[in-house]
Amino acid sequence: MKKYISIIPIRSGSKGLISKNTLDIMGQPLYMYTLEQALNHTDLSIISTDIESIFLKEFPSNVKIVRRKKHLAKDNTPLSDVLTDLFKSCGLEDYIAVLLQATSPLRNDDDIYNAIKMYESNKYSMVMSIVEKDSKILKYGLMKDNIYEPIHDNSSVFMNRQDLPKVYSPNGAIYIFSVKDYLMNNYYPTSKIGVYEMPKSRSIDIDNEEDFEFVTQVISKNI
Repeated sequence: MKKYISIIPIRSGSKGLISKNTLDIMGQPLYMYTLEQALNHTDLSIISTDIESIFLKEFPSNVKIVRRKKHLAKDNTPLSDVLTDLFKSCGLEDYIAVLLQATSPLRNDDDIYNAIKMYESNKYSMVMSIVEKDSKILKYGLMKDNIYEPIHDNSSVFMNRQDLPKVYSPNGAIYIFSVKDYLMNNYYPTSKIGVYEMPKSRSIDIDNEEDFEFVTQVISKNI
Protein backbone atom coordinates (compact mmCIF):
# COMPACT_ATOMS: atom_id res chain seq x y z
CA MET A 1 0.00 0.00 0.00
CA LYS A 2 1.36 3.40 -1.01
CA LYS A 3 2.23 5.85 1.76
CA TYR A 4 1.60 9.48 0.91
CA ILE A 5 3.23 12.53 2.42
CA SER A 6 2.48 16.14 1.50
CA ILE A 7 5.32 18.60 0.99
CA ILE A 8 4.84 22.37 1.23
CA PRO A 9 7.98 24.38 0.40
CA ILE A 10 7.89 28.02 1.48
CA ARG A 11 10.66 30.56 1.93
CA SER A 12 10.89 34.09 3.28
CA GLY A 13 12.29 35.83 0.21
CA SER A 14 10.14 36.90 -2.74
CA LYS A 15 10.85 39.57 -5.32
CA GLY A 16 7.41 39.81 -6.90
CA LEU A 17 5.45 40.11 -3.64
CA ILE A 18 7.30 40.52 -0.34
CA SER A 19 6.65 37.76 2.24
CA LYS A 20 3.79 36.43 0.11
CA ASN A 21 3.67 33.00 1.78
CA THR A 22 2.74 34.51 5.14
CA LEU A 23 0.46 37.33 4.00
CA ASP A 24 -2.89 37.36 5.78
CA ILE A 25 -6.05 36.26 3.99
CA MET A 26 -9.25 36.29 6.04
CA GLY A 27 -7.40 35.92 9.33
CA GLN A 28 -4.78 33.31 8.50
CA PRO A 29 -1.49 33.23 6.57
CA LEU A 30 -1.57 32.16 2.95
CA TYR A 31 0.34 28.90 3.49
CA MET A 32 -2.26 27.65 5.99
CA TYR A 33 -4.84 27.20 3.23
CA THR A 34 -2.53 24.73 1.50
CA LEU A 35 -1.64 23.00 4.76
CA GLU A 36 -5.31 22.45 5.56
CA GLN A 37 -5.82 20.93 2.10
CA ALA A 38 -2.75 18.74 2.53
CA LEU A 39 -3.93 17.27 5.83
CA ASN A 40 -7.23 16.28 4.22
CA HIS A 41 -5.36 13.89 1.96
CA THR A 42 -2.17 12.78 3.71
CA ASP A 43 -1.43 11.57 7.22
CA LEU A 44 1.75 13.63 7.45
CA SER A 45 2.69 17.01 6.03
CA ILE A 46 6.15 18.58 5.93
CA ILE A 47 6.77 22.30 5.59
CA SER A 48 10.27 23.15 4.37
CA THR A 49 11.00 26.75 5.30
CA ASP A 50 13.40 29.41 6.53
CA ILE A 51 10.62 31.62 7.92
CA GLU A 52 11.28 32.12 11.63
CA SER A 53 7.69 32.90 12.60
CA ILE A 54 6.61 29.44 11.46
CA PHE A 55 8.95 27.79 13.96
CA LEU A 56 7.23 29.70 16.76
CA LYS A 57 3.76 28.52 15.75
CA GLU A 58 2.03 25.42 17.13
CA PHE A 59 0.88 22.82 14.62
CA PRO A 60 -0.91 19.48 14.87
CA SER A 61 1.30 16.46 15.61
CA ASN A 62 1.07 15.29 11.99
CA VAL A 63 2.78 18.47 10.73
CA LYS A 64 6.57 18.56 10.67
CA ILE A 65 8.46 21.82 10.19
CA VAL A 66 11.92 21.36 8.64
CA ARG A 67 14.39 24.24 8.68
CA ARG A 68 15.71 24.93 5.21
CA LYS A 69 19.44 25.46 4.92
CA LYS A 70 20.50 29.00 4.03
CA HIS A 71 22.09 28.05 0.73
CA LEU A 72 18.78 26.44 -0.28
CA ALA A 73 16.69 29.54 0.43
CA LYS A 74 18.06 31.89 -2.22
CA ASP A 75 16.12 33.47 -5.10
CA ASN A 76 17.92 31.31 -7.65
CA THR A 77 17.78 28.03 -5.72
CA PRO A 78 16.06 25.34 -7.82
CA LEU A 79 13.20 23.66 -5.97
CA SER A 80 14.65 20.33 -7.08
CA ASP A 81 17.71 20.98 -4.89
CA VAL A 82 15.47 21.75 -1.92
CA LEU A 83 13.51 18.53 -2.43
CA THR A 84 16.61 16.38 -2.83
CA ASP A 85 18.02 17.65 0.45
CA LEU A 86 14.67 17.28 2.23
CA PHE A 87 14.04 13.74 1.03
CA LYS A 88 17.53 12.57 1.97
CA SER A 89 17.74 14.31 5.35
CA CYS A 90 14.30 13.13 6.47
CA GLY A 91 14.58 9.58 5.11
CA LEU A 92 11.43 9.73 2.98
CA GLU A 93 12.41 7.12 0.39
CA ASP A 94 9.35 4.94 1.02
CA TYR A 95 6.79 7.71 0.51
CA ILE A 96 4.85 9.12 -2.40
CA ALA A 97 5.25 12.89 -2.35
CA VAL A 98 2.27 15.16 -2.90
CA LEU A 99 3.96 18.48 -3.58
CA LEU A 100 1.65 21.45 -3.02
CA GLN A 101 2.84 25.02 -3.50
CA ALA A 102 1.43 27.53 -1.03
CA THR A 103 1.01 30.12 -3.77
CA SER A 104 -1.72 28.02 -5.43
CA PRO A 105 -4.43 28.07 -2.73
CA LEU A 106 -7.40 27.95 -5.11
CA ARG A 107 -6.97 24.23 -5.83
CA ASN A 108 -9.69 22.30 -4.05
CA ASP A 109 -9.98 18.92 -2.33
CA ASP A 110 -11.36 17.27 -5.47
CA ASP A 111 -8.33 18.43 -7.45
CA ILE A 112 -5.94 16.76 -5.02
CA TYR A 113 -8.12 13.64 -4.67
CA ASN A 114 -8.46 13.18 -8.44
CA ALA A 115 -4.74 13.73 -9.04
CA ILE A 116 -3.93 11.08 -6.43
CA LYS A 117 -6.41 8.68 -8.06
CA MET A 118 -4.62 9.21 -11.37
CA TYR A 119 -1.31 8.35 -9.77
CA GLU A 120 -2.89 5.28 -8.14
CA SER A 121 -3.56 3.88 -11.63
CA ASN A 122 0.19 3.11 -11.90
CA LYS A 123 0.20 4.42 -15.49
CA TYR A 124 2.45 7.39 -14.84
CA SER A 125 5.90 8.18 -13.45
CA MET A 126 4.37 11.32 -11.95
CA VAL A 127 1.16 13.32 -12.11
CA MET A 128 1.01 17.11 -12.26
CA SER A 129 -1.74 19.68 -12.59
CA ILE A 130 -1.95 21.78 -15.76
CA VAL A 131 -4.01 24.61 -17.21
CA GLU A 132 -4.82 25.44 -20.83
CA LYS A 133 -2.88 28.35 -22.32
CA ASP A 134 -3.18 30.52 -25.42
CA SER A 135 -2.16 28.47 -28.48
CA LYS A 136 -0.58 31.46 -30.18
CA ILE A 137 2.64 30.54 -28.39
CA LEU A 138 3.07 27.88 -31.11
CA LYS A 139 3.74 30.73 -33.52
CA TYR A 140 6.71 31.86 -31.42
CA GLY A 141 10.31 31.10 -32.27
CA LEU A 142 13.97 31.84 -31.59
CA MET A 143 16.40 33.96 -33.57
CA LYS A 144 19.77 32.43 -34.44
CA ASP A 145 22.06 34.29 -36.85
CA ASN A 146 19.02 36.14 -38.29
CA ILE A 147 17.27 32.83 -38.94
CA TYR A 148 13.83 32.25 -37.39
CA GLU A 149 13.52 28.86 -35.70
CA PRO A 150 9.95 28.02 -34.59
CA ILE A 151 9.60 26.43 -31.15
CA HIS A 152 6.99 24.03 -32.60
CA ASP A 153 7.20 23.59 -36.37
CA ASN A 154 7.11 25.75 -39.48
CA SER A 155 3.46 25.03 -40.26
CA SER A 156 2.28 26.44 -36.92
CA VAL A 157 3.75 29.85 -37.72
CA PHE A 158 1.35 30.29 -40.64
CA MET A 159 -1.75 28.58 -39.25
CA ASN A 160 -4.88 30.47 -38.23
CA ARG A 161 -4.95 30.89 -34.47
CA GLN A 162 -8.19 28.91 -34.12
CA ASP A 163 -6.64 25.98 -36.00
CA LEU A 164 -3.64 25.62 -33.71
CA PRO A 165 -3.64 22.63 -31.34
CA LYS A 166 -4.36 23.24 -27.67
CA VAL A 167 -1.37 23.89 -25.42
CA TYR A 168 -1.02 23.50 -21.67
CA SER A 169 1.32 24.55 -18.89
CA PRO A 170 1.95 23.31 -15.35
CA ASN A 171 -0.02 25.54 -12.99
CA GLY A 172 2.11 24.80 -9.91
CA ALA A 173 -0.76 23.48 -7.81
CA ILE A 174 -0.10 19.71 -7.59
CA TYR A 175 2.81 17.34 -8.29
CA ILE A 176 2.74 13.68 -7.24
CA PHE A 177 5.67 11.28 -7.54
CA SER A 178 7.62 8.55 -5.79
CA VAL A 179 10.41 9.85 -3.59
CA LYS A 180 12.44 6.75 -4.41
CA ASP A 181 12.11 7.45 -8.14
CA TYR A 182 12.99 11.08 -7.55
CA LEU A 183 16.17 10.24 -5.65
CA MET A 184 17.43 7.95 -8.42
CA ASN A 185 18.28 11.07 -10.47
CA ASN A 186 17.81 13.82 -7.87
CA TYR A 187 15.05 15.12 -10.11
CA TYR A 188 11.40 14.67 -10.95
CA PRO A 189 10.59 11.31 -12.60
CA THR A 190 9.59 12.62 -16.02
CA SER A 191 9.54 9.47 -18.17
CA LYS A 192 5.73 9.44 -18.38
CA ILE A 193 3.95 12.45 -16.91
CA GLY A 194 0.22 12.16 -16.34
CA VAL A 195 -1.67 15.44 -16.34
CA TYR A 196 -4.67 16.60 -14.35
CA GLU A 197 -6.29 19.61 -16.00
CA MET A 198 -7.59 22.42 -13.81
CA PRO A 199 -9.62 25.46 -14.92
CA LYS A 200 -8.01 28.88 -15.11
CA SER A 201 -10.20 30.04 -12.23
CA ARG A 202 -8.36 27.68 -9.84
CA SER A 203 -4.94 27.93 -11.44
CA ILE A 204 -3.69 31.26 -10.11
CA ASP A 205 -0.09 30.98 -8.89
CA ILE A 206 0.40 34.09 -6.75
CA ASP A 207 3.38 36.09 -7.98
CA ASN A 208 2.37 39.73 -7.50
CA GLU A 209 -0.06 42.07 -5.74
CA GLU A 210 -2.71 41.68 -8.43
CA ASP A 211 -2.69 37.89 -8.07
CA PHE A 212 -2.91 38.20 -4.29
CA GLU A 213 -5.87 40.58 -4.43
CA PHE A 214 -7.72 38.26 -6.83
CA VAL A 215 -7.13 35.22 -4.61
CA THR A 216 -8.22 37.17 -1.52
CA GLN A 217 -11.48 38.09 -3.21
CA VAL A 218 -12.17 34.51 -4.28
CA ILE A 219 -11.43 33.06 -0.84
CA SER A 220 -13.50 35.73 0.96
CA LYS A 221 -16.49 35.01 -1.30
CA ASN A 222 -16.20 31.24 -0.73
CA ILE A 223 -16.02 31.68 3.02
